[in-house]
Amino acid sequence: MISKYLNIISLILCMIITILLLTGCNKKYLERFENSDTKSKGITLTPFQKKIVDEVKAGNIDNQVIVKYIQDKKFTKKDLEKIIDHLAIS
Repeated sequence: MISKYLNIISLILCMIITILLLTGCNKKYLERFENSDTKSKGITLTPFQKKIVDEVKAGNIDNQVIVKYIQDKKFTKKDLEKIIDHLAIS
């Protein structure tokens, strides 16, 4: 008698878990964040900023080189923000 009730409870729990998995994995509920301000800015990089991005992508630049650029005041916070904004929209 008790096993009958346990079987019913197990079946109900399996159905609930299955429904939760099916609705939880539905991709239409995923949130996608967009930063519309950066898309409307039309960000273009200066040749120096483009050079830094290309060197980082190629792996030719390291922390010491970036520190040197910062100490020489060639690379500023504005440069970094502009590069990040450019990479965020591309």
